[in-house]
Amino acid sequence: MDIPPVLKKLGLTDLEIKLYTTLLKQKESTASNLVKLTGIQRRGVYDAVERLIRKGLVSFVEQKYKRIYRPVNPKALLTIVEERQAQMSELEKEVSSILPKLEKSFAASYEKPEVNVFVGKEGVKTVVNEVFTSGKDISFVSSKGAVAIAEELLGINFAILREKYRKLAKIRFIEDDTPEMRELAKEDIKASPFIKTRFLPATQTPPISFIIYGNNVVFMRWGNEPLVVSIKDSDFAKGFMDYFDTLWKIAKK
Repeated sequence: MDIPPVLKKLGLTDLEIKLYTTLLKQKESTASNLVKLTGIQRRGVYDAVERLIRKGLVSFVEQKYKRIYRPVNPKALLTIVEERQAQMSELEKEVSSILPKLEKSFAASYEKPEVNVFVGKEGVKTVVNEVFTSGKDISFVSSKGAVAIAEELLGINFAILREKYRKLAKIRFIEDDTPEMRELAKEDIKASPFIKTRFLPATQTPPISFIIYGNNVVFMRWGNEPLVVSIKDSDFAKGFMDYFDTLWKIAKK
């Protein structure tokens, strides 16, 4: 049997292996004799032997002001194996405890963007209902007259949708600064502390409405042939949330 490679697997260095196997043959030896037998420098012998003592493979006795080193029964190697096994078992538990977090991070890092396009009234209704029933916090920037257009052309009753959503999650609206929108905002405040609205002059609202919820951003172009583009991507959503927060700061209460 080729002993050194096995001992290396147990974490012994080349010097430690050379000194340990020499001691097994000699039964006992002084440091000076180990220097002669192995050709290792004195400092190297002392350091390596001290490490072998800490690993439980070498012992010593003092005789006439000299330290005599002796090898411990090789069965002590099994103790090292058992300690390694215990350490690996504990390490396995620690790794298992953090795996869910790491896997979640891994999945998020490799999440592929998802883009869907909806054309026409029914497609827009589908997206609007999905947004308002998702249970996720919503940040909604309305384009000029968007609510009135949606209700007139699509038959979407935003009052009913808002009523449902008041019970589900937090929502922030940035709306046209009109008496109608301010009246609707008052109703929201009475019904739920989780709905907040701020206002921009019609000249400052974007030409296209957009909604951010979760990792999704939805763009809405109103008109006789409505168009909706839905993008699911965490980085994209974060970027637009930063933009929303900037608008929120300059919008009036």
